[in-house]
Amino acid sequence: MNEEIDFESEAWLQLSFGEALRKIRYNEEMTTTELSKKANISQPYISQLENDVRLPSEKIIRKLSIALAKGKDVFDGFYDSENPYRDKYLDEFVVEKRTDQFFNLLSKIKKENAKSTLENKKNAYSYSSSNEIIDFGKFKLPSDLFDFIINKNNIPIDNVPELFSEDEIILDDKNLYKLVENYSDKDVKLLSIRLSGNILEQLLIHYRLCEIFAIKSDISKLSSDDKYFYLSALRQEYYYKKVTEKTIRINTQEDLFDGETIVVNGKTLNEDDKTLLLNIINRLAD
Repeated sequence: MNEEIDFESEAWLQLSFGEALRKIRYNEEMTTTELSKKANISQPYISQLENDVRLPSEKIIRKLSIALAKGKDVFDGFYDSENPYRDKYLDEFVVEKRTDQFFNLLSKIKKENAKSTLENKKNAYSYSSSNEIIDFGKFKLPSDLFDFIINKNNIPIDNVPELFSEDEIILDDKNLYKLVENYSDKDVKLLSIRLSGNILEQLLIHYRLCEIFAIKSDISKLSSDDKYFYLSALRQEYYYKKVTEKTIRINTQEDLFDGETIVVNGKTLNEDDKTLLLNIINRLAD
């Protein structure tokens, strides 16, 4: 017997995406294999979705919703089976209505899930537990880095189609390595630009991707000391902007310290700003 689903209940929004998808699939009396065939999505990927290993794109949610809406005739026996308009009505109205219902529900649950999942990831990869400052050096696998940055910045698949499989999931690490085996430093830089609109974030993504994929870059040519000061200067500028919400740019070519005085682009900082900047630098410039 099918479980009655109250799609309007708040309880639905408390479900994970995988739980919601599984409940709807059960209610449509469909196996993962059947759903895979109807939606033209691989069965392993559907299992990943139901086990909350991945969150799907909106396009995948639409494909799932169409397949689920056509899973079985919930109106069987309600209309006269000999009515010549019955199938047309079901196809064009009922299925469309149920597709939209499933799509809106799953999209809303996905957004709630993605929000909480992303916050947890931000904390895991951040400096000093700040959600706005990400340490990309903590990403050990390229798939994890790409998955994080694409979700963090709401990057549409069309921006980086080469990173996705036909099922619209991020390529596994083996295929990512194969993808970039002929990439140059310039190719990685262009990819980083498409992944983020923030200049510092682009640089740090670029730097980390070159490390992961062992690609020679301008940064990799620096000595270890120069690399340390280069990245620390970038971070300091970014942190200062984030915390003070000012748009000044630290001139990294000049010494910041002159005795007890700190000068940023020719402006001497007051005591409050000086203390703030020094605390940030001492805490975060690793």
